[in-house]
Amino acid sequence: PQESKKTTAPANQGALDEALRNGEWTMADIIANDLVKQDPKSPIGAFVVDVSRNVLLHGRGLALSPYDFPYVDDSAKAKLRSWVQGLLSANQSNENILILDMVLRLKGFADNDGAIRDLETALKLAPNNTFILSALGGLYGAKGRINEAEGLLEKALTLDPKFSTAYMNLGM
Repeated sequence: PQESKKTTAPANQGALDEALRNGEWTMADIIANDLVKQDPKSPIGAFVVDVSRNVLLHGRGLALSPYDFPYVDDSAKAKLRSWVQGLLSANQSNENILILDMVLRLKGFADNDGAIRDLETALKLAPNNTFILSALGGLYGAKGRINEAEGLLEKALTLDPKFSTAYMNLGM
């Protein structure tokens, strides 16, 4: 009999970090889910489940979608910040980790300027990533940088004409 491919991974922080560094959002979701099962109060597990599900299920359109951290208190936010900063310092040229940092800055700390810096760096690494183009365009629009926003959002729609989040951000 043929063995079926394993769709599980060791539920540990190292495996999660590796999946995120590699942009393996499905595996990151599986591992984070297992982390939450092991520790329901794990802010890192819950955060990654939220981000990965948004990335996987909503066409990478999470940047301006309703999103908050109801499970995160100040202590958990500090732990998340430390974890993401550790990932960034270990692998600074990774757009997937920059996406995590952007979401944390934007939704956890209301740091729009920091989120914009993350996305500008990520865009240099992945200039045709429609999620990054749309998220940055949406943030530029919210800051009144309309011409820059339109250019990025139109590029995202040229690359993926069905990317609904880019249409929503363009309508801002």
